[in-house]
Amino acid sequence: SAKTSCNELIVMMESLLELQKIEEGKLQLYIEHTNPADIVQTVANTLKIKAEITGKSLTYEIDSPLPDITVDRKLITRVLQNLVINALKFTDQGGNIHISLKPAEGDITQKYLKSIHPAIWFSVSDDGPGIPDGELVSIFDKFTTLKTKIPQGPQKMGTGLGLTFCKEVTVAHNGAIWAESKVGKGSTFHVLLPKVG
Repeated sequence: SAKTSCNELIVMMESLLELQKIEEGKLQLYIEHTNPADIVQTVANTLKIKAEITGKSLTYEIDSPLPDITVDRKLITRVLQNLVINALKFTDQGGNIHISLKPAEGDITQKYLKSIHPAIWFSVSDDGPGIPDGELVSIFDKFTTLKTKIPQGPQKMGTGLGLTFCKEVTVAHNGAIWAESKVGKGSTFHVLLPKVG
């Protein structure tokens, strides 16, 4: 619908503006105590209609209890929105996008955050076409656009900046972002944010 397309365009434009601030060293984080479950529910509620209109399903699963995190809520919400919008774009009709939120510690935080402190782990999975290994290494680089064919409907040109925005904002929060994928089996994008304060 026009409304969902407009919302998607707003998310993209705001992300581009924030990315410009990051590059100029002018990004200000408005840090506040945030319930990470609220972020997932906000994103799911915002994009559920878009999923339904395009014949896909959007589900989420939240482990509890979860501690609050101290983040720029608006920016982290936009990171998750970008990841879900991407997943919707590359998933065929009848496909499913799934958001998961759980606590993380031990091996995973040691590997990606070089820390043993607890963290919050967001994941966005899809059952789309997947990303070849050759593209996976540069997926968060500026102006990288996937060569994977977008499913039915009008072809949309991406700016190649959405995932760069996600990476820069995550790194600004001392977090980590990475993707796992198998061609023909779908992709999962992970965001790990340290629990601070």
